[in-house]
Amino acid sequence: EAAIEAEARNGMESAGTYNNRGFEHLRLGDYNAAISDFKDALRITPDYGAAERNLTDALRLRRGGAVE
Repeated sequence: EAAIEAEARNGMESAGTYNNRGFEHLRLGDYNAAISDFKDALRITPDYGAAERNLTDALRLRRGGAVE
């Protein structure tokens, strides 16, 4: 949280920071927060492969599916 807030204040948002926080939300089962963070990562860097994969996993898990 603090890293993202500091980046936002400085106008230096990092897709990696959003992806990392999203992964932690995903690990904790907070799928909606994870999805939001992965989408923010992709807003900053649209071709960020890790965020795309993580978003796909989070959406699948939210629907009750398994991650492959």
